[in-house]
Amino acid sequence: MAASPHSSLTSDNTLPVFNPSSSINITKLTRTNFLNWKATVLPYLKGQKVFGYVDGTIKMPAKEIPHSDGTVITQFWVIP
Repeated sequence: MAASPHSSLTSDNTLPVFNPSSSINITKLTRTNFLNWKATVLPYLKGQKVFGYVDGTIKMPAKEIPHSDGTVITQFWVIP
């Protein structure tokens, strides 16, 4: 079975799907609430399958991704 284009699995040419609209209440991080903030944010990032970008186990996606028609897609969110 082929992987869905909306899959959260990553490979060299796909990016994870990040759903920022899921129901989560993240409080702004301050000097006094780190443990509570961490207890909220880490499970969320792991559930979204993007925590690997934070801890370095998943490499940053390429700035340019070759498309099957020969064109190159440039990632607009990558900081040079």
